[in-house]
Amino acid sequence: MEIQAIIFSKKKWTVPSSQNWVYSHGYKPITNVRITDNYIRWRLRDPKKYRQFVIKPIGKNIKYIYGI
Repeated sequence: MEIQAIIFSKKKWTVPSSQNWVYSHGYKPITNVRITDNYIRWRLRDPKKYRQFVIKPIGKNIKYIYGI
């Protein structure tokens, strides 16, 4: 199991602030940011590598998506 992506709530985060968090914690996204109605998503690994995913909150407005 490894982190496939990190998602941030758009209610509390902006693209620049989430990008700063991602890079300051040592992560290197593989694609540009994806923005949905509710989330800002930074992909760290290709989702095609995994068969299933688990989402775990790591803070009030940040979630890790783990690939299995």
